[in-house]
Amino acid sequence: MFVRECVLRCNAKIAFVLLLASTLLACKDVEQSSELLNSFEPEFVAQWQKVVEASEPPAEYSLQAACTPQVIEANPQLAVKGTIIMVHGFTACNQQFFDWGLQLAAAGYHVVLPALPGHGLVGEQQDLLLESSGLANSAQVYSDFADQLVLLGQLSPGPSKIIAGLSVGGAVAAAVAIRGEQTFDKALLMAPFLAIPMTYSPEEGPQLEPLSPQEELDLLDLLNSETDNSEQLEQLWQQFAQLLEQFRTGVAQSLLALLKLSIFIPQLDYNWGPDCEDERMAGRAGICNFKISNLFAVDSFGRETLEAYQQADSLELQIQLVAVENDNGADPLAIQILAERLNSLVGEQASGYCLYDGTIVPHSFISKYDNIVLADEGAVDVHSSALANMEALWLSRFYSEAMEFIDSDTPNLFANEQGFCIQQAL
Repeated sequence: MFVRECVLRCNAKIAFVLLLASTLLACKDVEQSSELLNSFEPEFVAQWQKVVEASEPPAEYSLQAACTPQVIEANPQLAVKGTIIMVHGFTACNQQFFDWGLQLAAAGYHVVLPALPGHGLVGEQQDLLLESSGLANSAQVYSDFADQLVLLGQLSPGPSKIIAGLSVGGAVAAAVAIRGEQTFDKALLMAPFLAIPMTYSPEEGPQLEPLSPQEELDLLDLLNSETDNSEQLEQLWQQFAQLLEQFRTGVAQSLLALLKLSIFIPQLDYNWGPDCEDERMAGRAGICNFKISNLFAVDSFGRETLEAYQQADSLELQIQLVAVENDNGADPLAIQILAERLNSLVGEQASGYCLYDGTIVPHSFISKYDNIVLADEGAVDVHSSALANMEALWLSRFYSEAMEFIDSDTPNLFANEQGFCIQQAL
């Protein structure tokens, strides 16, 4: 009976992994100045073109306008303070940073907004059902892209060089930071996606073998079965329970491994649901659909990035980690482990970690396009209304503290006497 109850809980976890009630998703048009980039050296322009090419769609697709890689040049009336590279989240677009990017450019920073490979595609017939075709099925795609951003950072105008990212973009930024620690002065990691929510645990035990085709069919039948008293079903439950017990520590981690190693599950289509579609109808760029294999790719990349920090001996840059309590768009335990590791690697004087109240602040906490639910009922301009409410609640404080971190030689790492982002004792 215990096994049965345990596996029933496992089944719920499978449903969670597959359904992922998450807010991972996260304009005014930003003037595109990257065609000429007269303020930059030719070496930077050449490397920027490589970054752009990494995001170019296949011939049968095009990029949504608000997903095009962009460079917002610094206010020409000010001395250039440096360059900030900002990486958007999974299935979203660099539109997430348009408002903030304009503020940072006005303050004297070149703002570089790349597009993650395979993101923001649309078919020739504007067919949104096929737009996920370019998303990566391998962590290597994100790893290679991070390497390209390190090279771009090396060629970016100074004196300050900063890497920032949100969600999966936060994981990419974290990878860039540790690989380019001699290049970048600071990193701002916002709710980094280091693992599928509620699935991270230290990996122990032997590797799990992929399921056979017959086991795939048995698992599919098992997940769809409404029978609760079949002797055969009970045997299957016990078989899979024993298989999981031989693998990793943690039920969710074991189930995730089992699903990744299956043949059938990664090919399933998934959609973020009606909220995402409502946001897109209101002007949010990006996509709402993907395959489970696309999600597994970012999960693997995030775990590899966290492992790199756990294996590092030292780190020579300032890092601010900002997250949301009980985040359903990024694994909180994985973020906590990263925070503890950062504190160990660079110390309290060069690392900061704070959490926003998860009952107030969503995972995609900087984009008015991702948060139209906050708009006042009946608002004519839902984006302006959502932005006003975000600023009233938390966004203006975030912008202020982020600018202090970005702009100061001796930053006060998100002082928390006021505002919503509460420093956590490590």
